[in-house]
Amino acid sequence: MLLSFLKIPFFGAVWFNRSRRKSHSFQTGSRTGTAKSRRTRIILSEQDRERLERIRTDPHSILKHVQRATIILHLGDGLTLSQTMSATGMSKPTVRRWWDRFLEEGVDGLLYDISRRRGRKPISKDKVSELIALVMSPPPAHASHWTLRVLAKKLGIAVSTVIAGLDFNEVSLQFAAAQLTAGNSDIAYRKMQLHRMPYGPLGDRVRVGSLDLLGQSPIVPRSGQMDLGDVSLDSVQMQMSYDDPVLENATNAAKNDRIVIMNPPFTNRSRMGEKFPAQTQKAMRQRADALEAEFVRNDPEMEGFTDKNSIRPLFVALADKCLNSGDGVLAMINPTIALTATSGRHERVVLAGRFHIHTLLICHQPGQINLSQNTAINESMIIAKRHEGARPPMRIICVDRFPLDEREAAELHRCIADCTTGLLPNGWGEVSEWPVERIEAGDWSAAVFRSPELAGAAARIANDEKLLPIIDQKFVPSAVLQGGAQMSVLAKSNADTPGSFPVLYYKGAEAQTRITGMPDIRLVSTKQIRSDSLGLSGGQDSHHTEKLLQNAGHLLVSDGQDTSAARLTAVASDVKYVGVGWMPVPGITFERAKAAAVFLNSTSGWLQLMQNPGKKLTFPRYRPGSYEGIRIPDLADGKATSALATCWDRIRDGTDSHMGTISGISASSWFCRYGPRIFHAASKRSDITNARNERVASPPDMLQVMSDPCAAP
Repeated sequence: MLLSFLKIPFFGAVWFNRSRRKSHSFQTGSRTGTAKSRRTRIILSEQDRERLERIRTDPHSILKHVQRATIILHLGDGLTLSQTMSATGMSKPTVRRWWDRFLEEGVDGLLYDISRRRGRKPISKDKVSELIALVMSPPPAHASHWTLRVLAKKLGIAVSTVIAGLDFNEVSLQFAAAQLTAGNSDIAYRKMQLHRMPYGPLGDRVRVGSLDLLGQSPIVPRSGQMDLGDVSLDSVQMQMSYDDPVLENATNAAKNDRIVIMNPPFTNRSRMGEKFPAQTQKAMRQRADALEAEFVRNDPEMEGFTDKNSIRPLFVALADKCLNSGDGVLAMINPTIALTATSGRHERVVLAGRFHIHTLLICHQPGQINLSQNTAINESMIIAKRHEGARPPMRIICVDRFPLDEREAAELHRCIADCTTGLLPNGWGEVSEWPVERIEAGDWSAAVFRSPELAGAAARIANDEKLLPIIDQKFVPSAVLQGGAQMSVLAKSNADTPGSFPVLYYKGAEAQTRITGMPDIRLVSTKQIRSDSLGLSGGQDSHHTEKLLQNAGHLLVSDGQDTSAARLTAVASDVKYVGVGWMPVPGITFERAKAAAVFLNSTSGWLQLMQNPGKKLTFPRYRPGSYEGIRIPDLADGKATSALATCWDRIRDGTDSHMGTISGISASSWFCRYGPRIFHAASKRSDITNARNERVASPPDMLQVMSDPCAAP
């Protein structure tokens, strides 16, 4: 991933020159000589040695003080410069610096840092104001938009005074450099503020790229703890020094920034460093875990913000720490699942508390669902701003196509800038708003809908207090037969095979065509087949089959399907079944199963399920946890259950047209006809508009039908 840090409102470049101190002669105790012209051997007094040892062994000592004390103790023991470098892992300039400082000022000189002059003249406030005004003005006549190079030339400032980049991927840095140099083959990465962050083994330590910044006190202040989790390959605890020149430069580039632009990796933490040996991978995971622990200790609100599975939230936390607290702006590409998944709610709530979630940009057009290379998952762009006081709604920009060149990019930019809400000109898409109350509660589900009306309707249904969450009604789908390990010991069979049992298997358009669940295949234990062929008793295998069938239910709910083909999300039957791709709901009566199946197949049920669709909007995947927050009528309410069950009875053997006659539950026919267009942005704008108009013109809602099902036309 490439982290970009923009310094626009800050009055200074991130470059600095180390201050040069003049040589001078001195005499103090056992430290004699001329520091710069000739380094004198260090002979430690008993008092100095005792004090240095106390600093080195005290668990509350600051890390860099421990390292400096260790350097001086080694030099005092007679080690040479190179031997001290090997023993401490410090660079030659670092060892020399603290050798000189000790000779000049004793132990006290090790306990403070000399402020460094910046290498370039700071940018004045007037220059910053001029830059902002220029960016907001029309670009030059020969250009479609302002570029960094044009701005820098116009204002007489260097690009590296306003932008910096961090990545451990050299290709990304080369691409960024090419963008900035516009064809200049003489690329000076460091002068351009492009920092290649170490990743993987580094000597006897490991590095985790930009995440190492979380171990730097200017980014995450520490309260004196010594353990920063810098893990060596042999699991010996090592310390990471701020004197590391790579980290030092990167820290200066990253801290207190105005804008951070990032595309964090959507990678499972278990895959960190997968190109390295297993021992290195383990050390890198330990390093990331230790950095996270220190980070949470510094900021307890972040407890639960990060995810032990994904590494992405750690990068988001890093961006929060790098941005200034006044007017910082964060722009990042996120997998859309992170905006809807139940597991990410705490992350969303914390972000909404620290930022105004200003804009969400997404495209539902097939073939253009992602903003990154080499990925097929749905992605969104989030722009968040530090904001004091009351916050306005989030702006949602749904584009129906991406620009193909700079001219189209400039046109899209103008259209978005000129549109508050409503359709964008020239078929670019639509702009809508999402209430700040929902954002702060962690409900960012508008990202999964192309239609603002559907997004709002789904949110209203999901918060309707007349309905109860499934989890509160002991409605728990079972994931039996959904795992590969269980299916590996089963095989397809026929009705004549002893020990076989019926299963709902297929979900396509030609499979479950009725709301009555009908088995597609039969399964049998492979061990049972072998036992029968040998003339042995199935014994234990029969017991295993019986255990599976204990999870059978009258109601089965889908674990995901192609939204352009599948017809139903739930089916009910008077016989209890299990399913593959269908999750049984054990423990509820047939009458309640019928009622639940009708509601889950209604528009109300579909919309709630689509709020948490998984990685792909076109093929949502559900797990038992995905159903926990779905709201359905109270199944203990006899009147509501009876009304919905009556609907099931009327359509159990009918077709979609029968379902369509029931005003509030026109799910199967309506959704299969119009749902894919609305959720995935059909290529023709008129299709979407027509679908939306039919949705708005739909008959009364589900609660009205429940109260009097016979009144439905």
